[in-house]
Amino acid sequence: YKQLMRSGEICKISKSASPAILTLEQEEILIGSMLGDGCIFKHPKSKYPYFYVARKMDDLEYLEYEFQIFRDFCNQSEVKIIDIVDKRNERKYQQCKFVTRASVVFDSYHKQWYNTIKILPSDLKLTPLICAIWFCDDGNVSRNKTCNTIKFKLATHCFTFEENQRLADMLKAMFQEHFGVGHDNGNHFIFASDSG
Repeated sequence: YKQLMRSGEICKISKSASPAILTLEQEEILIGSMLGDGCIFKHPKSKYPYFYVARKMDDLEYLEYEFQIFRDFCNQSEVKIIDIVDKRNERKYQQCKFVTRASVVFDSYHKQWYNTIKILPSDLKLTPLICAIWFCDDGNVSRNKTCNTIKFKLATHCFTFEENQRLADMLKAMFQEHFGVGHDNGNHFIFASDSG
């Protein structure tokens, strides 16, 4: 390989550069994903971080939508489907995912969202698209059959009680409805009133 490279018989295929900035749509989808299932990971040997999203196979169509938005940042030409083993019960299942290239574009977001663990940025502002992506990642709506009401829940387990309260207050201000913080098994979540 090295001899063929030196002789010029083969050459490296150069990759197109990643975009220098995110579009407003990409930024809002990234933030919505960070509130939900997305992560920005920085490998110890890498100079810059990359954006990573993995989902169950039921959400393949949704992941393909996100992948198309970030395709210019990816080396892969399509969403990858991989086999995963759940260590808790040794069951195999499939997962779909995409990973961007490491890029300076994600560096400021990594610094905002991580302090060894995932944190809520102090300057976070919600938009309808951010909320839509967040809901698609971690939202749940169910009907309470006994009193015929609707239950709304956002699984925000990775955030502290204070961060959850801040998010609930932001949703309350945005939608003019009650949003509160609940907990199950030591984890926090956001819930809404029926009207919410």
